[in-house]
Amino acid sequence: MQYDSVNKRILIGVRNHLTAGDEVELLLPDDTIKIDTRTLVDANGKPLKEANNDNQIYLPLERGAPIGAVLRQKVK
Repeated sequence: MQYDSVNKRILIGVRNHLTAGDEVELLLPDDTIKIDTRTLVDANGKPLKEANNDNQIYLPLERGAPIGAVLRQKVK
């Protein structure tokens, strides 16, 4: 994960299929933050409706995430 403080977003490597609107949480040592996935953007700035394994995408995030933070997707 890499945080972009200028655009307030985080770059992640996708390991499982992700669709815009899926429920995703960022697990921190002292907090759990819901991530808005309605807007998926690839590493080149192109909007996406879904992302697959090995894609790198940006998700909005108001603050940085420490090393070891975990993203969790709700299983359908």
